[in-house]
Amino acid sequence: MLMGHFLKAVPILERACALRKNDPLVWDNYGAALQHAGQRGGAARAFRRSLQLDPRAAGVWCNAATNAVQDGQPEEGLRLAARALSLDPRLPLAHVALGTAHDAAGHPADAEVAYRAALAIDPACVPALTNLGRVLQERGDNRAACTVLEKAVALSPGSVEGNANLALVCSMMGELGRSAEAYQRVLDSKPDAFFAWSGLLYCHAHDEAQSPEALFAAHRAFGEALEASSLVAAGHENVRDPERRLRIGFVSADLCEHPVARLIEPIWRTLDRGAFAIHAYFNRRGADEVSVRLRGYCDVWREVAGMSDAALSACIRSDAVDILVDLSGHTAGNRLPVFAMKPAPVQVAWIGYPGTTGLRAVDYRLVDPVVAPPGRLDAGFTEHLAYLPAMSVLERPDDLPPVAPAPFLARGAITFGSFNRMNKIGDGCLRMWARLLDEVPGARLLVGGVSDGDGERIEARCVACGLDPARVELRPRVPLAAYLEQHAEVDILLDTFPFSSGTTANYGLWMGVPTITLAGNSLQQRQCASRLHRAGLADFVAETEAEYLRIAVRRAGDAAALAALRPTIRARMQADMDVLPVEMSAALGTRLRQMWERWCAGEPPSVLR
Repeated sequence: MLMGHFLKAVPILERACALRKNDPLVWDNYGAALQHAGQRGGAARAFRRSLQLDPRAAGVWCNAATNAVQDGQPEEGLRLAARALSLDPRLPLAHVALGTAHDAAGHPADAEVAYRAALAIDPACVPALTNLGRVLQERGDNRAACTVLEKAVALSPGSVEGNANLALVCSMMGELGRSAEAYQRVLDSKPDAFFAWSGLLYCHAHDEAQSPEALFAAHRAFGEALEASSLVAAGHENVRDPERRLRIGFVSADLCEHPVARLIEPIWRTLDRGAFAIHAYFNRRGADEVSVRLRGYCDVWREVAGMSDAALSACIRSDAVDILVDLSGHTAGNRLPVFAMKPAPVQVAWIGYPGTTGLRAVDYRLVDPVVAPPGRLDAGFTEHLAYLPAMSVLERPDDLPPVAPAPFLARGAITFGSFNRMNKIGDGCLRMWARLLDEVPGARLLVGGVSDGDGERIEARCVACGLDPARVELRPRVPLAAYLEQHAEVDILLDTFPFSSGTTANYGLWMGVPTITLAGNSLQQRQCASRLHRAGLADFVAETEAEYLRIAVRRAGDAAALAALRPTIRARMQADMDVLPVEMSAALGTRLRQMWERWCAGEPPSVLR
């Protein structure tokens, strides 16, 4: 079992338990093997037996607590961890178990206290360092998280979780090379860690050195490896009736306070419920108010974070889902290994990730004609493209502040802005912004969303790419309301490349601020162009870097036109919002029905326009 062969260890330890029924250590090891094999109910029973035999074994209480959390029972985990601490307050792993339970229960501050308590006892406690780093990253303190996780990896270079968390932090900071190296260390230690492979692909999607062809090849390699290792049950028993009400399953870790939830809610609210039943598979522990609201649109809502891939696949089959939709792609919390098992007759990718899954088991990818001009990007997808009027619908933000007058009227010079994630900003993008500031006298650049402790590193990148730091203002990450208010200080938003904005551009449009974007030859670089076309702002879309620069200089030089445009954009967005959800839901219904009809007729998937 020490070599990680948990499935092989289970029957051996089961025989050992039969031979040594009163040995608590054997039962503890049996529980650990079952836990790592994903058999958490059996693990809980084994740990209970061990504790019946030796109720003062604090380490076993820790194991039982961790297993309960993994089984989706954080409150039980808290109880069991508290018992471990009562027996041995100086046991670092008991504090880690308590922190893990607090984390799963949605108490990040209490989790941090527990992890720091473990480190006060043992500064080299790798699980505490690893988990503390993740908590710090989730609250936006990437620099502190990086420091903690670097220590964890130095102490345990082969740590899967430590390297995975470090890779995520480096990716969020835009340190793509370090991120890729950390993900590769995970894969070197655990070749079947497909979550790390997804993380590596997500990192590649932000890397300006990756060509569309190389990016597709990397995704396809992932898909081939995952599908080769996946057990696919033969056939599907779904009734082949092309006209009946269909069960549409949606799998996502983001059915909570997250942009994906804002994008899917208008669709669920207006989808024809007489024709389609909504089944949601929420892959995150801890529902919030948004989750509760989304649950109200669903015929079936399942919280599946504690389920193994095999168990979730079996659940989807048992629910007789007809069409299964992935809303995560290669983002955190995805369940692509489940899609590789083909639990539904028809499978579709949409929204969460602007690229291919790499899986042949996913039949379709939903796009629109701007983000994927017909025939232009098809070779970059394992899926067949199915077209909608738009990529998605962003729910109007609550409590929108008023649209402010163009700030250059008071300042006398243009303010460009960017509120995109730092890992979307390539060095080529920074160099382009430097050229732009050189050509627009007096202009400045406001960059928002900077994580705690990350300012110096970003400023150094700007200087290295030719940006004058005196003309660049870095702003920290702030809550949504304050972020929307910051648009009052920006005349024109500058899109990033090679990974363009989506939700960020939409927020800017709602605040009356247009974005200049560079639409390239990949889905991740064309998503902003789709949103600008819907708003009637196609003339803010460039197809080359030279055109991007020309548009920005020309717009900055036409102050009167910019001032006149600003107050009209929200009205355009509202007019579109009044019709787009119904239009999109109707189009989605048509595409889903076409996909289903093809399956019923025994026909293979094809492009749907």
